[in-house]
Amino acid sequence: MRQFRELNPKATIIATAEVLSEVPVLYAAGADFVRVPRLDEAGELCKVLEAANCGLVREKKARLDARLSDRAEVLP
Repeated sequence: MRQFRELNPKATIIATAEVLSEVPVLYAAGADFVRVPRLDEAGELCKVLEAANCGLVREKKARLDARLSDRAEVLP
């Protein structure tokens, strides 16, 4: 990341941290924004649990199925 920042000081760098301890390291290395996917996943899981509590799991699944139906994975 530091090398990228040296090559393009005006670039906006968005990085991904696998663990929370990586977040400050990535910011120190020059990231402008750091994502933590497992936190996003936890938020989505909470929405699924809320849907389950309201008896709306099938509707939630249908929306997910519709979103995924047009996607194609690049990796096998």
